[in-house]
Amino acid sequence: MANRLAHATSPYLNQHADNPIDWHVWGPEAFEEAARRDVPVLVSIGYATCHWCHVMARESFSDPELGALANESVVAIKVDREELPAVDGFYMDALLAMRGQGGWPLTVFTTPDSRPFFAGTYFPPQPRDGMPSLSQVITTIARTWRDDRDRAQQIASQLAQNLIRLPDLSLGLPAEAPTPQIDDDTLTAAAENLLAAQDRRWGGFGQAPKFPPLLSIVHLLRRHARLGTSPEAADLDAVRRTFAGIASGGIRDHVDGGISRYSVDAQWHIPHFEKMLFDNAQYLRAAVDWLETERRWDPDSRYARLAHREATETAAFLLERMQLPDGGFASGLDADSVDDAGERTEGAYYLETADGVPAPFQPLGPVEAAHPDRPFAVGFPTVAEWAHGEDGSDEESSEDVAPWATPEAVAAREEIAGRRADRPLPQRDDKLVTEWNALAITALAQAGRVLDDERLTTAARRAFDAVLAANRGDAPAAGDATAPTDGAPAGTRPTTDATGGADAGAESGPRVVRSSTDGVAGPGQATLADVAQLSIAAHAVGETEAFDSLVREALGFVVFPVRQDGTDEPATRRGQATAQGAAVSGTGEPGTDGTAASGTAGAQRWEGASLLDAHGDGIVPVRGSDPLDDSTPSGRAALIEALRLADERAGDRTADHADDADRADAADLRQLRAILLASVLPALQQATRSLGWVLAEAELDAATRSQSDPLA
Repeated sequence: MANRLAHATSPYLNQHADNPIDWHVWGPEAFEEAARRDVPVLVSIGYATCHWCHVMARESFSDPELGALANESVVAIKVDREELPAVDGFYMDALLAMRGQGGWPLTVFTTPDSRPFFAGTYFPPQPRDGMPSLSQVITTIARTWRDDRDRAQQIASQLAQNLIRLPDLSLGLPAEAPTPQIDDDTLTAAAENLLAAQDRRWGGFGQAPKFPPLLSIVHLLRRHARLGTSPEAADLDAVRRTFAGIASGGIRDHVDGGISRYSVDAQWHIPHFEKMLFDNAQYLRAAVDWLETERRWDPDSRYARLAHREATETAAFLLERMQLPDGGFASGLDADSVDDAGERTEGAYYLETADGVPAPFQPLGPVEAAHPDRPFAVGFPTVAEWAHGEDGSDEESSEDVAPWATPEAVAAREEIAGRRADRPLPQRDDKLVTEWNALAITALAQAGRVLDDERLTTAARRAFDAVLAANRGDAPAAGDATAPTDGAPAGTRPTTDATGGADAGAESGPRVVRSSTDGVAGPGQATLADVAQLSIAAHAVGETEAFDSLVREALGFVVFPVRQDGTDEPATRRGQATAQGAAVSGTGEPGTDGTAASGTAGAQRWEGASLLDAHGDGIVPVRGSDPLDDSTPSGRAALIEALRLADERAGDRTADHADDADRADAADLRQLRAILLASVLPALQQATRSLGWVLAEAELDAATRSQSDPLA
């Protein structure tokens, strides 16, 4: 009999609907049942395209004996990390604190009030390689809860305190002094730090496993645009080497287009085969930026031609394989698919036999997790050799044909495509995630402009309309906690209890949700990254009214402390400003008319403010914004970009009709952006690779300073 997951909006949860485990969806009911039964909670987190999530589901979650054990010992909750990123982030931080490294599937045991006290990732069905089985883990957790409750509670209390973060944005900034900038010396040091980690043979940064460093690529390209004096500059050389390595390896699909999540080796040869929307959207944006850079040096160079190939084929992949009927984009394609033996194995759709890879493609591998009859990824190493001029040919020759355009390559591609046509396609997760769609919209709009391709421009606009139709509306997402706290101004969300996770306020009117499936909103409220990225997408497609509205909504993630003096009134109410920068009625330090006090310096307006990545759901704690990028720009970095666009728009709008209030309002948002940029300074040298988008934005600021003062 199907469990509670059968009607969930998540395709990942649907995959577990027939498990013998009595799964609950995320929500207060599951924790209430755990409290009633006096048992711990198992929170299992994954996503639909995750290979090891499938393995654990097949080995353990489908086992009737384990299902009976779990149902007796715990209350089990299944979570799609893509629908509820704040839940995933909280418990992933717990795992990192306990183990030092993370991953999915994420397996967490909590108290009935949601505090974690044990966390891990994949557990096998039988003890193996030093790992206990999942049955052993559940048995041990249940025994500890029954016989050593104080120990579990102590771990939970200590860990919960360490996981709560709500720092003041001005923390560490000099008092009564100008907000510091990410200046040229800091940018130079960051670039040198990044380039020192470069793999000079294969491209990218660091060792295996390797993820395409797309945010750092854009950072280096913007730096090169500001400082580049020759096409041989170190920053552009690093970009070229990375793109050439990816574009010739197995991580790049040379038949269907698009890139996989990461490479398990340093050479970009053996991919982890899931294809994610956010990776391919950002790869497209980075490739278009690279194309523009190479065209400035030589529009006919081999690097420019390779950049054009990467941009056009990635855009085609998005439209042909990822686009949904309404124009939005699916979340991803599964790593696993059905192989020749009828079993689900990793990469089965993409892999070939060694002698089944026609030249000039080459077999790479074998892939360890693949079926042994067909284990080889398809690579195209000649692409990198040609791009770097290492193939012995004359680049200036009129007969310099790109490797992918030769008759042999075209025929090889068609041959493999024909074989793939007879194989089961990887399953597609058709969830419409706001943030990731926004990344795709922005990339397609830029690609349409640079490639002069109206089809891409139209696709970007259609996708934007689809997201607004499905992921924005008057009704809150399932599971929302939206009741406002008395005294909290509309549009701000001051937190009354940073440990309890209560959402203290909600903006009235339409707002964004995190995701939807087939038009049905998922359980998650929008994160800061969702709203800020969608505002950037609105700007990219010229939807100015939507842009203004979304920037206002993004500013609702700037929160202020609430006094605990019995009045429960906000100590300051400066959190909301319009997209033009104007503080709205009731959001400033109130005077007799409730408007913002005039004459307050910009920096003081944001004094005491904190930034949230997500509003609370009443279960996990409300926590501040993580400044570091992950696989996409952090919410903070996305807001920094949105505020730059808002400033540019305000400048265009008020150039001829600005009054003192308009200028003050624009300065207010400009000051918030400066504070957000300055807030990452303490982490910049230690985490350069995790601040790629902030550095990319800082490079644009530096370019503006240079234009206004060439001697600066």
